[in-house]
Amino acid sequence: LEGLGPTRLPAEHFNLYPAILAGLHQLGIDYETAGRWWGVVVGSLIVVPLYFWIRRQFDDRTAVVACALVGLHPKSIEWSAQLVRDPTFCLFATCALYGGFRAATERSIGWFAAAGAAIFLATQTRIEGWFLLLPIAVWTVSE
Repeated sequence: LEGLGPTRLPAEHFNLYPAILAGLHQLGIDYETAGRWWGVVVGSLIVVPLYFWIRRQFDDRTAVVACALVGLHPKSIEWSAQLVRDPTFCLFATCALYGGFRAATERSIGWFAAAGAAIFLATQTRIEGWFLLLPIAVWTVSE
């Protein structure tokens, strides 16, 4: 990192989560509060793409049960002194899975683009986002 200065980092070190917190901090919110609020918001939003994804694969009742299990799980929304990026990654991963499933079943370029964007955001949060390509590839080949 020599010669890059305090504000420039190479692209391979970019992480979306600190950028989100920095953006919220620019609005006048301290980092800890911004991290907690962001975690609550994205942790709560996980059930939206999850519901539609499970409903498409199974039925309404299964989707409601899946969302209830995720919503009641204590780690879905992290309440901790540490600011963690897991709820953010889970939201992007769930959006990628939902978009990928719709893309594979409907053969829609728009859904493939949406799934790709969600995978990109997931990989910018955690490197494990690359593994989201596997189920989408399997769904696309099997449909």
